[in-house]
Amino acid sequence: MMKLNSKLSFLFPCFFLIFSASAQVLSPEPDFSVHIEKGKMFNENGTRYLFIDIELKNNSTETLQYRSWSCSWENYYSINKMDLQIVANLCERNYATTESLEPQEVKKKTMKLKISPRFNGDLSFKIAMDFIEVIDNEPLGESGDLYWSNEITISIN
Repeated sequence: MMKLNSKLSFLFPCFFLIFSASAQVLSPEPDFSVHIEKGKMFNENGTRYLFIDIELKNNSTETLQYRSWSCSWENYYSINKMDLQIVANLCERNYATTESLEPQEVKKKTMKLKISPRFNGDLSFKIAMDFIEVIDNEPLGESGDLYWSNEITISIN
């Protein structure tokens, strides 16, 4: 009985490692993804700005609907570095809207970022979207799942 228990206690960790490794390999792609690319950097009245191209992709086989704003859609985004600030569009009439992404559709947007005046050098960052799913014209809560983009690095001087 002792030899059988020692063999089982050895096999269990091996089985667990194999099972968890295969589960990681087989994990599905998320239904929604955010991808960013560096755009143009410019200076306006002594303030440095950077445009970022954002791609939102529906990786699922179903149409996805999510909450946005008519003008300040940037309110649903955040950034992981204090040296960059998302610049929101200003408008006279801003209201909540519902956006749709068909299966495998990619929607492109351009975001303006303000660069801290004290920062120089290389800066790596990601952007997250607060994805609030909408079903039957009703948002599922006040905040949703955060979907982080890939990380990019920019040189600021």
